[in-house]
Amino acid sequence: MKFTRFATIAALVVAPLMMTSCSQDADTASDSSVALTEGVMVTNQWARTSPMATTMGAVYFTLNSVKDDVLTDVMVDGTVASAAQIHETVMATADSTMMGSGSTAAPAMTMQEVAEVALPAGEDVAFAPGGYHVMLMMLKSPLKVGTDIKVTLVFKNAPEQVVTVPVLDEAP
Repeated sequence: MKFTRFATIAALVVAPLMMTSCSQDADTASDSSVALTEGVMVTNQWARTSPMATTMGAVYFTLNSVKDDVLTDVMVDGTVASAAQIHETVMATADSTMMGSGSTAAPAMTMQEVAEVALPAGEDVAFAPGGYHVMLMMLKSPLKVGTDIKVTLVFKNAPEQVVTVPVLDEAP
């Protein structure tokens, strides 16, 4: 899903620290890939560097499953972050942004946790800035370029998989 530049700017104004980890890049991810067992493939994995002032980070990748499956959970080592959650960036409702009914402000973006993400057979499901992503909560230290983190993906049918994710300034 593409968002307008105006909506992205509005989102950055509403939640600058959170959106630093999840803002949209115009670049597309690289061809690097890691095969996962049971017919699930992960490609384009990367994590955005995190500023010193934030305790959150974001991880992105693309999943493609040979058979219908569901991503049900994500985990990260406790030395990286206290928790990891599957999130989606969505348009904020008037209630969540506290805008009055007569407000002319641009719609804002917000993030929400999702319980699972369907993986229809043969379709790419992108975890990318401005959409689905893995939110790392309470980082133990900032994510730095040149380092790798390991993220565990839990599927309904396929076995749990550990993916090595490089930390980059922007999408490869």
